[in-house]
Amino acid sequence: MQKPPLSLILLSVIAILLMAWSVVNSLHILWFGSYLDVGDVQLLWFHSPENEKISPLSLPVDPGKVAWPFLVFGLTWPGVLAALWLGMPWGSRCVVGLFVLSLSILGLGTLLSLLGLMCHTAATTRRWITQFGEAHGV
Repeated sequence: MQKPPLSLILLSVIAILLMAWSVVNSLHILWFGSYLDVGDVQLLWFHSPENEKISPLSLPVDPGKVAWPFLVFGLTWPGVLAALWLGMPWGSRCVVGLFVLSLSILGLGTLLSLLGLMCHTAATTRRWITQFGEAHGV
């Protein structure tokens, strides 16, 4: 079996980091009723309506309304990554969709999403996914 390219491994690490952030932040919202506070750093394109530190880039959104979608979003990553590694065509499309949705995480999340998209479009990643899928009848 052919060794997976570094770009696919990096893509997977980035996806796991984004998954962990989404799940941890959504659980924090469900348990404590507020976004995870990391100092003065704004981590999402939206903020709590009662928050005084409002960025001009963000929208006032009640944390309770985004907790479940973020949890589902975070828990979707493992299945999509498995499909990608198995060479399933829908896995590749879903990875792109999840990275685009991850752009809603400001700062490091946006940077990681863009890096993940670049890893996905790398020729070595695309070739490996295609060859692996064809070799296993997918």
